[in-house]
Amino acid sequence: MIDPENDGYTHINVYSKGRTQLGRMLSNFAATPFEIEGLTFASVEAWWYWQMMEKDDAHLRTLTGWQAKKYGKNLWLPHKAPTKAALKRVYLRKVQKHKGIFSLLIHSELPLEHYYVYFGKAVDTKWLWTAKLWEEIRQEYWDTCRSREELQNGS
Repeated sequence: MIDPENDGYTHINVYSKGRTQLGRMLSNFAATPFEIEGLTFASVEAWWYWQMMEKDDAHLRTLTGWQAKKYGKNLWLPHKAPTKAALKRVYLRKVQKHKGIFSLLIHSELPLEHYYVYFGKAVDTKWLWTAKLWEEIRQEYWDTCRSREELQNGS
């Protein structure tokens, strides 16, 4: 089991209450506005629930954190859950808009995890894939950079 005390030392917890700035900013709850398909969302959490609605809800698109979750959970249709590919596009839009987050991500090397912390203990979530998707994005960037270096070096 992961020890939350090691967040920032052995791993980075992608969590709104994580110990690292990167972990907090990668969280879907973070107030990191971005645009996609001509609409602005205040957070990935707002986009997540917006994707599962029958019609546009402009108010939901302005919410972050628990407010987005609470509001969205009252209106969502779980059978319309976003795909991994759609979420990846949103994550990429988020870091394109917030270059500082992208810089922290690509310069970090610690494994990314996602768990909640209650009473000092790590609690597994069913959303571990969110950290794995961020790791995939980071790895693809690293691979692209290595490929360019190889091309430049004639390898």
